[in-house]
Amino acid sequence: MLNQKWSPWSSSALCHKAKELIMAVRTYPSYWMYKDARGEWRWSYEASNAKTIAVSSEGYQKRSDCERSIEIMKSSHSSPVWFPTELASAY
Repeated sequence: MLNQKWSPWSSSALCHKAKELIMAVRTYPSYWMYKDARGEWRWSYEASNAKTIAVSSEGYQKRSDCERSIEIMKSSHSSPVWFPTELASAY
């Protein structure tokens, strides 16, 4: 018998389904924004294999500040890479 009180749009069912859809649609590489235990916005960057390879070094009070830090990271793709001179010939 069909449960007429249950609806796929009920709050718990909708929340669960929304989470499934978000995870199903996400592509890699990509950034992931979230709130940490202190309620601050942070981001992580996952590579094409879905492994985290970078994280924000600080939490942000405002989502817009977190988004701005992602934009800064995106625009730094041509920045030079530096390392100590004693590692110049290291492999």
